[in-house]
Amino acid sequence: MARLILFFLGTFVALSILRTVLGGVPVIGALLHIPLISFWLVAILISAGASKFAAWSLDRRRERAVLRSMGAVDTPHAKGKLAGVLLSQGRTRRALPLFEEAASGEPDRVEWQLGLGRARRALGDTVGAGAAFEAALIIDPAAGYGAAALGAAACAQELSNAERALECVHICEREHGSSPESAYRRGRALAVLGRANEAQEAFAQVKGLVSQAPGRRKTEDLVWAVKARLAR
Repeated sequence: MARLILFFLGTFVALSILRTVLGGVPVIGALLHIPLISFWLVAILISAGASKFAAWSLDRRRERAVLRSMGAVDTPHAKGKLAGVLLSQGRTRRALPLFEEAASGEPDRVEWQLGLGRARRALGDTVGAGAAFEAALIIDPAAGYGAAALGAAACAQELSNAERALECVHICEREHGSSPESAYRRGRALAVLGRANEAQEAFAQVKGLVSQAPGRRKTEDLVWAVKARLAR
């Protein structure tokens, strides 16, 4: 009963605030001044917001429990796993030293080198990221379904090493075939190396590769089509 009373009080307060802030907005303001309709609209919004917050809070508690259990084990493997979770949450600065410790303790574990490369690159350390991606390539040229090779290519391009960038793209395409990103990076490297016709062919290939990609992937790959279009 107490929760229900608080819910109704909260709804009335929220409605009052919304009328003050949005009362002059066409359509919305008019709806907010219709007694019954406005009350239920605000009540629905509050219920939806509370539901989303409860789900988010539960997920966060579960994540913290996982992080605590991983962090309780002081081994390179546990630190690498913890770093992977943190990186997926966008907590890159927290993940970086853990990836470094994991890669130092298990240098032949490609997963740690790849994660280290991603974390360093996200934080602007192009040289360090390139070294980690190159280490991953030595362990497994197909690492990360081409992510290591393309990461190394991206770093090489940022460091003005077009020849190495092209080599890394060829490694990726040898292992996995062409992708919109690999074709774009191949085109950029070829253009820098003065191979203009081949570069244009690579840029033209990007559009076709994007059109062949499945639904969600196609949306994600559109950025490469745009970049290729601008580079032509």
